[in-house]
Amino acid sequence: MSALPDRFRLLIDGDNTAHDLLAPLLRLLGPEVEGRVLCNPCSHSGWAGALKRTPCRISLTRVGSTNKNAVDDRLMELMREGPASEPVLLITRDADFSPCVEALERAGI
Repeated sequence: MSALPDRFRLLIDGDNTAHDLLAPLLRLLGPEVEGRVLCNPCSHSGWAGALKRTPCRISLTRVGSTNKNAVDDRLMELMREGPASEPVLLITRDADFSPCVEALERAGI
């Protein structure tokens, strides 16, 4: 039995998470999971190739900006958007998200 809710927003920080996690992530969440990987336009993270090779419903979004933190900023916006009743599952290795995650937890998301 999964501890995950039936519906959630899956967001993946492609600049700080290895694309090798795609297969285990799909095994854990199921092949029908929908989500988004966000990357810097110049990123060579391998997510584009991994998503092309793997049938799934996860899309790649390249965040076009010269700002070093553009991907982080967009992910934080997406985490705050949407209905408060829909939890967010963020996949990242970046500790910069801790304050945003804590604020969402306090808000009950």
